[in-house]
Amino acid sequence: MEKNHQTTSRVLDILELLSNNNFQGLRFSEISRALNMPKSSLHPLLQTLAERKYVRFSENTQKYYFGEMLFHLGHTYVENSSLLEQIEQIMTRLVNQCGVSSFFGVLSGSKVLYLLAKTAPGNIHIVATPGRKVYANGTGLGKSLLSGHTRAELEQLFPEGLPSITEKTITDMDILYAQLEAVRRTGFSYEREESSAYTRCIAAPITYHGKVVASISASFLDVERSREELNEIQESLKTAREEIEKVICNNISSWIYSEI
Repeated sequence: MEKNHQTTSRVLDILELLSNNNFQGLRFSEISRALNMPKSSLHPLLQTLAERKYVRFSENTQKYYFGEMLFHLGHTYVENSSLLEQIEQIMTRLVNQCGVSSFFGVLSGSKVLYLLAKTAPGNIHIVATPGRKVYANGTGLGKSLLSGHTRAELEQLFPEGLPSITEKTITDMDILYAQLEAVRRTGFSYEREESSAYTRCIAAPITYHGKVVASISASFLDVERSREELNEIQESLKTAREEIEKVICNNISSWIYSEI
């Protein structure tokens, strides 16, 4: 039984390693070294994963990459959900009303997992595709998602401290916690070039019975906007949040994306 558990863990370790290096791919020796896995144990696992199309081996580069089955399974996670389709329609209205990009995500450990993305025309610097993960302390979405956490829970999530994404990422726990307290008071979180250069973000937590289960954001290029424009974005974001909370409440049996 212990051997079976070890095999399962090794398969997952391979997939997680490739997910973090998929664009450049990894050679057999690099995977073996990174996972400290004997080549004799690694070879049959990679061979089976490749046969089942969970990984892909390129003869040209002699490297391994994510396979098509992982794309298929990940796409299925969000594709067949009428609940997410309703949320996406709400996000589309927000994008059209305010000329912003909108993102919707949940917390996955210490990171934001993006589930939906609607990008406004012209926002070429704002890119976050569904399935992407980013450290929560550096994003507006993440701060909203973390707003329900106690200080002790935050320290458990980030035992080695807050990671830096850009030079403007909040890496001081006291500063972050003060911002999260403000989210609880105002209902909004803010980000300015903390996860991506030239971008700003306003986000709002999505709650169910008082528990933060998701977050929605409005992102835009970091150019001068009037107070009136910013207020309009916040009001539209507030409306979108309320509509999404109703959708989740009315479809709670279909909500599989975070713990309720």
